[in-house]
Amino acid sequence: MQNTQSKKFIYYLNGDAQIPAFTLSVVSFHDYRQIMNSTDLIELIEWYRSNACFDGLRIIEEEQERESEAISTEKQEPLDSFRSYSKVIET
Repeated sequence: MQNTQSKKFIYYLNGDAQIPAFTLSVVSFHDYRQIMNSTDLIELIEWYRSNACFDGLRIIEEEQERESEAISTEKQEPLDSFRSYSKVIET
């Protein structure tokens, strides 16, 4: 007896610029599950190519000390180091 009922899954491709790496996840989809904010796949890849820290994170203590005084008085923008592409697929 074959099951003719289709199943839905969510395909996530996440780009993390600080590691740098892509992670791929496929999870069961339920109508009540919220899908993460998704960017266009080509946009994700272009963003990753420009922002990935392939040579590691550069930390310079002297610059940090000077900048920490300025940062403490300003609002700091959140670090843009992670983006995601998602798509619901049906089997």
